[in-house]
Amino acid sequence: MGHIYEHAGNYRTNYANNNTLYHPTAFLVKDYMTSFDRRILKQYTEYHNSIQHLAKYLTLVYNEFLFISPFTTGNVNVVTILINLMLYKKERLTLLY
Repeated sequence: MGHIYEHAGNYRTNYANNNTLYHPTAFLVKDYMTSFDRRILKQYTEYHNSIQHLAKYLTLVYNEFLFISPFTTGNVNVVTILINLMLYKKERLTLLY
């Protein structure tokens, strides 16, 4: 997709601001994503003992990912797909939209 979107597949290099939330500066995105992987995604197996814990965990995934906003566009789409894949992996129902 690099020929369609120059930034496709890469972390953002621009400043992201939606007027209500200030996201990390672009040069810190890679560090934030590494931390997100280590602190949150690697702990996924600990949150499968109840639907309440799973819901709380997936809320954390959603919020952290959107706070970082690692991509120029499509962050909501990416995190929605990620959560659905996580639910599928745990053999839970996927989200209905």
